[in-house]
Amino acid sequence: MKKIIILLLVITGLGVLWHLGSPLFINETVNEDVPYTTEGENPTVLIDPISTNDQGEMMDDIIVGADVEVTEPMIEMQLEMTVETRGSFVGADARHQGEGELKVIKDGNQTFLRFENFSVTNGPDLFVTLNKGNDPKGEHDIVAPLKGNMGNQNYDISSFDIDDYQSVSIYCRAFTTEFATAQL
Repeated sequence: MKKIIILLLVITGLGVLWHLGSPLFINETVNEDVPYTTEGENPTVLIDPISTNDQGEMMDDIIVGADVEVTEPMIEMQLEMTVETRGSFVGADARHQGEGELKVIKDGNQTFLRFENFSVTNGPDLFVTLNKGNDPKGEHDIVAPLKGNMGNQNYDISSFDIDDYQSVSIYCRAFTTEFATAQL
């Protein structure tokens, strides 16, 4: 009976060690497109009516009804999105490194955190936090679990008032350890 209990404890211990240690060896890459929404049936679009000729010179005297061969679209449409704030991720210390660009993107009534060219040391129980100050150990709100420790990713923060926060962190909840932070 004693051997069975010891065996169960060893197996449980190995499972816990794997859960805590495996992120150090495994990278999770995410590659999400820029977020966008379509509010209502007619989303707001930006139209750029200025086109260029083959030499790169601007043309604004397009003749209506003329026989013109169009090789490139002259009007490009995209959803109206604005980048409200930018920041850069930096690692917390020598063992917890991070880099990449942070953007706060507004799209109508929705707001997103966008990580681009993002990379952070992997670890267990990592979360994205919005911090009232510069330290996630202080007053902060958890946005979501980190989707991956590498790549482009989006987090919907529409339910938060971004003006109440000073920074965004990647935070290990299990060990109350900061991995990387970007100032807003």
